[in-house]
Amino acid sequence: DLVHARAKLDRYAELQASARAQTHKRSGSVWMASIRAAVNFMDNYILRAAILDGRAGWQLSLLMARYTFQKYRGLKAHQSG
Repeated sequence: DLVHARAKLDRYAELQASARAQTHKRSGSVWMASIRAAVNFMDNYILRAAILDGRAGWQLSLLMARYTFQKYRGLKAHQSG
């Protein structure tokens, strides 16, 4: 279900942010995180043809865009504090 997938991806985003912080990757701004999430959505939904899967493709593309945003937001939090 969506709640479980969202929780799992949030955990993966936190792990990825932590790993990137340890390798001194730069996070950029919240705007950049938003742009990356939007590009990720377009990549999944249009370029990878999730649009053909209807509602499921839409939901998966949104989940992956949210994961991307959370990952970069988490990296910013690691670098700030």
